[in-house]
Amino acid sequence: MNSSKKFSMVEFIKSSINKILINNSYNAKIEIELILQKVLACNRIDLYTTVNLVPNKEQLYIISDYIQRLQSGEPVQYILNQAPFYGSTFFVNKEVLIPRFDTELIIEVLKQNQPANDLLEIGTGSGNIAITIAKENLSDNILATDISEDKISIAKYNNQKITPKSNIKFIIDDFFNSTIVEKFDVIISNPPYIPKNKINTLDKLVKNNEPLNALSDDNDGYDFYRQFASSGNRLLKKNGFMLLEIGVDNNLKKLEHIFSNYRLEVFKDLNKISRIIKIY
Repeated sequence: MNSSKKFSMVEFIKSSINKILINNSYNAKIEIELILQKVLACNRIDLYTTVNLVPNKEQLYIISDYIQRLQSGEPVQYILNQAPFYGSTFFVNKEVLIPRFDTELIIEVLKQNQPANDLLEIGTGSGNIAITIAKENLSDNILATDISEDKISIAKYNNQKITPKSNIKFIIDDFFNSTIVEKFDVIISNPPYIPKNKINTLDKLVKNNEPLNALSDDNDGYDFYRQFASSGNRLLKKNGFMLLEIGVDNNLKKLEHIFSNYRLEVFKDLNKISRIIKIY
């Protein structure tokens, strides 16, 4: 930065946006604003209204590094190690999926029912769903599982940061070889549902950065649903139900066949895309 020239945050934002637009980033302005808010510890409005908001040398170095990482195709959520979900900010890294707005529909559907005594989440990742359920007082006791200590440690960290008094138990468990013997009022999951042959069609930001074992079952995209159909009666209490996220490549007729021994109800997101199925 040239000290002889008055610093303009607005011009800095514009020039930074131009640097990453070459990567056809649809959210360039938002991403730059998020970086500046994090590094400068300010609110978005401060970027445009605070006259003396000028990055120091160290901050400029960090901002420059972050922008270069954006240019290289790294998601801003992994750069900043944070992602929003249902009003909270979660720590994330490349061990876990980035929480999506669409997944918030699980919380909205759950709110249509009475709070659950016992709830199980399969594949908790960052813990965003289980922790939000606890924060919204939608279950008294929550068991959240994932397949590795690296993933579980992130969920535990977020729980301690966001809902330290919640009654959530995080454990390592392989759903296909599960050791869980308890029964639950509700089972929730955003499982790996992208077919293996569709991985290469994903946005580069997703397929080059997010954990593939959380995106795809390395098969046709239905393995987890088959396992839920197989395990549901064993894990659910009487009158219990499952809420499972599905993807655009999951055919509802095929899901109805997989869950032919259950009743299936479909919930659509704001884009009118089938997003959540309720199995009971």
